[in-house]
Formats: sequence, C-alpha cells, structure tokens
Amino acid sequence: MFQLVFGAFIGVIATLSLVMPLDAKDLRLALSSEPSSLDPHFHVTTPNMALSTHIFDRLVHMDEKQSLVPGLALSWKAVDPLTWEFALRPDVKWHDGSPFTADDVMFTFSRAGNVPNSPSGFGMYLKGKTITRVDDLTIRISTAEPYPLMANDMATIAIVSKKFGENATTADYNSGKAAVGTGPYKFAAFVPGEKIQFTDNPAYWGGKPIWNNVTLKPVKSGPARVAALLAGDSDVIEDVPTIDIAKLKSDPRIALSQSISYRVVFLQMDQWRETTPFANARDGSAIKNPFRNVKVRRAIAQAINREGLIARVMDGNASVASQLLPEGFFGISTNLKPVKYDIEKAK
Repeated sequence: MFQLVFGAFIGVIATLSLVMPLDAKDLRLALSSEPSSLDPHFHVTTPNMALSTHIFDRLVHMDEKQSLVPGLALSWKAVDPLTWEFALRPDVKWHDGSPFTADDVMFTFSRAGNVPNSPSGFGMYLKGKTITRVDDLTIRISTAEPYPLMANDMATIAIVSKKFGENATTADYNSGKAAVGTGPYKFAAFVPGEKIQFTDNPAYWGGKPIWNNVTLKPVKSGPARVAALLAGDSDVIEDVPTIDIAKLKSDPRIALSQSISYRVVFLQMDQWRETTPFANARDGSAIKNPFRNVKVRRAIAQAINREGLIARVMDGNASVASQLLPEGFFGISTNLKPVKYDIEKAK
C-alpha cells in the first residue's frame, strides 16, 4: 500500500499463479527481491524475514491482517505491569527430531541482537527486555516500564535451535549446517543469485505442508517474471507490474491474487525545524519553515490528486489512504478520513 502523509494512495501487492494440476507436489516461485542471507537474525529486511518464516517460527505469528496468533507460544499474558509470561507449545520438534524447549528461546535472545557484520540487526526488538526461564515450556520477559507491545515484538524474532546455533556463523546458516528450524519446510539448497530450495516437514506442528518441494528463484525484473510465468518456467510470481495486470487477468491459465498490503509510501514534511533546507525564498535566501504552518500542510494535502495517481501511476491497483495502515489492520483509527482533492481550497 502507498500513502502520502495527508492521505495519498494505498497500493496492492499482487501475486499471480498458473492453474496447476491438483496432484502437483512441486512449486516454483519467482522472487522480486533476493534475501541476503538465510541467517534469520542477520538482517531486518522484508525479503529475509519473509524467507525465514518457511524454516523458522516465531513465538507469535501474524495473520494477513497483522493480528497476533499463536506460534511457538500457545498463549501469553501480563502477569504484572512489568512482566509478560509466554506458555510455549509442547511437543514441537526441530527438523532433526530434537525437542523445542525454553532453552532455545533463551539462546535466541542471546544471539539475535549480536550477529557479526549485521547491516541491521534485531537488537531494537530486544533492548530493555530481560528474559527468564521458568521451566521447559514457560518463559517470562520483564521491562523497566509497562510495555504493551511485547507480543508484537515477539512476532519479529525467529527462534533458532540452541543445539545447532551455538558457535554457528551466518555462513553456517547459508550453507544449511545451522539452518535447522521448527517451520513447515526444511533447508535443501541456497545458491545466491540462482535458487533457494526447501523440502516439506511432514512433522510440522501446524500440519503437513501442501508442497513436497519448493524452489524460489530471484528474478528482479518485473517483465522477466511475467515472461517466466507465461512460459511455464515459474508457477507463481510476486510483485506483478501493474501495467501487466489487466492482460494477465484475461488469460484463462492464470489466477490473480490481490489484497491491500500494509506497505506505505508517503510524503513526510519537515515540520520540526525553525528553518528547513527544503524551502527557500524565491531569491534563494532562508525563510521561516513554511511546513510548520498547518495551513501550508493542509494546502499541500488538498492539492494532491490521489485518484489521479491511482489511475495514472498505479493503473487502478491502489486505493486512497487516510493513515499508515488500511482498514482492518491493528492500530487504525476510524476517525481519520482521506483528505479530498480540492485545488481551489488549496489555493
């Protein structure tokens, strides 16, 4: 989804798939962005985090609307204003058959924020938190002040095996040596720039996966992904170019899946500084920051033709936004409405 600060447009992430035989057991998917590593703690970035969910679970999972649902934790509760307790799921096995316990969670917390050479690590989600092992299937996390978003933070950190993770490097995860999780798929191969392969985990606590084998191939070019789909080289592609959606909808071989995503592209106005380098007088001299004037900000918002952007830029595959998340997601306000395009009022 896309949005300008005072209401802009919410885009749609589209996924296309060929209609496959009901007995198909293998899946080939073309990725628009290749992950930089299979180490789930190496880099906080969407491609990496999305990929890691196939191998590794979190304590808390999120559904398609970002609502929190049980993952490796069956339940969680605040036992006092400063302490959250997580009851871990029993009888969960790592891919090698060893049992998942609170020791793995303790190890994960010690590792996640301390991965060498990480360009952007998970320390931000662990800062100020102290984890305590209560028993094999119970942990507690405490903070210095009340923290209501604890479960949300726990939905970001992949839980790794202590057995395979101790002394393991990022290279060990990329090679598969340490890439042993509790997730629905097992590591098979990772060849950067070429392919990522998984096999199914029949013992997965969430039920046996649909596919026996999955191959993910990085294809950065949108037209190339579409060509791969049409040629039958890929069964599914992501991030379909909006210009191709209408054509592909008319192809009876192809099924198109679309929904409002939570991605937002927005215009952020500098309204905190007395002067701003982004606005000067006509002669180039400095002036008082105009963005600190609510009338200026409102005029800019009213001067943006959001419907025009949707039609011309997104080929109709977007909707007007009023805030940073779309309807139905956690944390939205029903009181915020999109700013209407009105050039006369803007003047």
